[in-house]
Amino acid sequence: MNTEKFYQVLGKNLKLLRKEKGMTQEQFGEVFGLTKSAIVNYESGIRKIPVDLLVQISNFHNVSLDRLICKKTTIADVIQSEIGSTELNDQEEDVLVTLINYMKEGKKQWQR
Repeated sequence: MNTEKFYQVLGKNLKLLRKEKGMTQEQFGEVFGLTKSAIVNYESGIRKIPVDLLVQISNFHNVSLDRLICKKTTIADVIQSEIGSTELNDQEEDVLVTLINYMKEGKKQWQR
């Protein structure tokens, strides 16, 4: 994995963990003495995160550095952070399946 991709994956994981706690970027930044702009840059993978801050964040979320750095984001992770549960009602499931099928078709179009 190249450096750019590494920081993008790390940023996604940071965002998911923050959302699991129900925190805004401003609230999360306040915990660590950071601005919203810094959090935006870390979550988008634009800015490199100092190792000491990674340790503080992993302790705050009570997760290992490995979980913070390496975990691949799954659909279940996104649903958990956005909805608060991976249990969907029939309507939510239908919407999600429709969206996934739409995304698959879009991906096929881009590959042509």
